[in-house]
Amino acid sequence: MCSNQEDKKILKSELQLPDIQKRLVTLNQDLTNTDFDSVNSEFIGLIIKNIQVQKGIFISLAFPKFCPYNHKKILEPILLYYIRYRTKEHFETKFTNFIFKVIAEACLRYFSLKDVSSFLDKVTKEVIESDYPDFKFKESYQANDDWKENLRRPVKTPRNYRKKQRLVLVLLAAEMQLDYVDLLKKDIEVEHIYPQAGENDDDRIYTIGNLTLLEKKLNGKASNHDFCDKKIIIKNQRLL
Repeated sequence: MCSNQEDKKILKSELQLPDIQKRLVTLNQDLTNTDFDSVNSEFIGLIIKNIQVQKGIFISLAFPKFCPYNHKKILEPILLYYIRYRTKEHFETKFTNFIFKVIAEACLRYFSLKDVSSFLDKVTKEVIESDYPDFKFKESYQANDDWKENLRRPVKTPRNYRKKQRLVLVLLAAEMQLDYVDLLKKDIEVEHIYPQAGENDDDRIYTIGNLTLLEKKLNGKASNHDFCDKKIIIKNQRLL
């Protein structure tokens, strides 16, 4: 678990809290007089202290922006919930449950090619009204398995790797790590386990089962090695 000033600086840099707060003030004028310096310090302190909150924030930072602003939109309802309800009884438990509920619903919508941005706007509005915001799973999403098939298909466009496939890998990595801020320090990239180089026309090379996460410096070292050499590097250094 993180504990030092360097980790706090990393969190401040990654979260971009002032940008999120400017956006939230435009949505909720009640926040105009909020002491955001104190809020930011307390919020980062909670992330450092509570490993489950840390895990949720790490996953949230893996999401695309879903908006033209200079921050991750999924953090808007999360930070607003913290600002409005941090003094409530049993807050940490409720906050943790809220974070993972937002992540689960956002993932399901994102993988199902639904509008995530409008969903996050709805959640933010619901948070203004209550510390038990109403955004239930819809049965039509639960019954729709198309998103699973989409993730199984080979995808050769690198941009797509950095989105849906990368998010799935981050979700898996989050279940296997304990120091999430340490992961934020690393420049993580998606790497093919069986290399793309050579005369490899097998579409399975481009499926999610052949992908893992590596630090950028190791990814460059491992890239396009033959499989026998490459798997040793990946086995010893992979993040999942």
